[in-house]
Amino acid sequence: MLGTRGKIGDTISQIEEIFFLKKSAFRHLGSIDLNTESVWDAELIPKGTFENLFVGLDIAYENETLGSLLPFYSKIDGLIARVLDTPWLIKIIDNSENTIEIRFVNDKSMSNYVQGKFIDDLVEHGKTDLVNEVRSQLDEACFLVIMEPGRKYSRCILLPDGRTILWHFIGDTVLFWNASEFQTWEWYGHQGTAAVISPSGKILD
Repeated sequence: MLGTRGKIGDTISQIEEIFFLKKSAFRHLGSIDLNTESVWDAELIPKGTFENLFVGLDIAYENETLGSLLPFYSKIDGLIARVLDTPWLIKIIDNSENTIEIRFVNDKSMSNYVQGKFIDDLVEHGKTDLVNEVRSQLDEACFLVIMEPGRKYSRCILLPDGRTILWHFIGDTVLFWNASEFQTWEWYGHQGTAAVISPSGKILD
């Protein structure tokens, strides 16, 4: 935390006007939505919302230079509002043992890197029609990681049209459902699926 303040203190001070800073570090990081690169890795809790809703922010940091935060500032309020306007996600947040992370990498929530993984995974498992239906929404989609007690977690894509696609999860149950309610496949130790969920929490497909 002190190291990042020493290098990008003005940026952190600006962010702290609207977020509580939960974590801050420079890291060389690779993940489901980030091809391995050097980033400022931060966790931010939006002020005036829920303590178990936070933003996982990764912004490129190369040669002592931080990438632009303008896309983050222009989009993040809308992404947070979309989560808070989705009734079934509010039920998740109402249980304080759960957390919802809104991912944001460089210029969008669903990075190009994870979009490629998502599309390839669904096409490989016969979901090409769904990919074609939602592909144009992915740049504005909200990529969520939902943690539950017992180290269970799931990855979801909240679309601009209000629907959510449950993509990966771990465990025999996930959120409000049993795993048996979904058509699934194995994905590197996770269960993969492409279940479409309505804003109210009804499984549509």
